[in-house]
Amino acid sequence: MARPSLSSPIHQLYTADQFRQLLASAVANAAGRPWDEQFISDLAQRYQQHGQEMLISILQRHQLTRIAGA
Repeated sequence: MARPSLSSPIHQLYTADQFRQLLASAVANAAGRPWDEQFISDLAQRYQQHGQEMLISILQRHQLTRIAGA
């Protein structure tokens, strides 16, 4: 029996504009918190490389929305 995927491509969860806004909010809110800054920086670099095809896990999505304050 196949297990459900724990990661999804960004395009299944957000439009490009929605994800960019979420990322921008997270960048602003992460300032001064080293772990959050590094996490968001890494995520932004991966998004730059892979765009809307980038995979994001459930836990990464949780951390992103926590940092963004969404």
